[in-house]
Amino acid sequence: MLSRFIWFVPALITSCDQPAEMTALKEKIQTTKSANTARALELAQITQQLDLLKRQQRDEAGRVMEAEKVGKISGETEQMITKYRKDIEVQLKSYQVDIVAYRKAYLNP
Repeated sequence: MLSRFIWFVPALITSCDQPAEMTALKEKIQTTKSANTARALELAQITQQLDLLKRQQRDEAGRVMEAEKVGKISGETEQMITKYRKDIEVQLKSYQVDIVAYRKAYLNP
């Protein structure tokens, strides 16, 4: 039965030497350490999330720049096609006029 209480004796002896204020301060320090550890873990998680968001933002910025580049090329291509169409229409009209003139001159004597 005495062996069951042996573990209790050192705790009893050390607690007798320390005043209640000292014990309260140690508990407060331990609580603060625990809180600081929890905050450090939380801060590490937030930092990881921030890094992830920054990477996503860079990726999106790259995609936006690529889309703008494609849009610019697309706009330039559209302008080129419009100019090409106008040139072809002018050439077709000129060709039609030449055909009508040829028919009048050689087919209708």
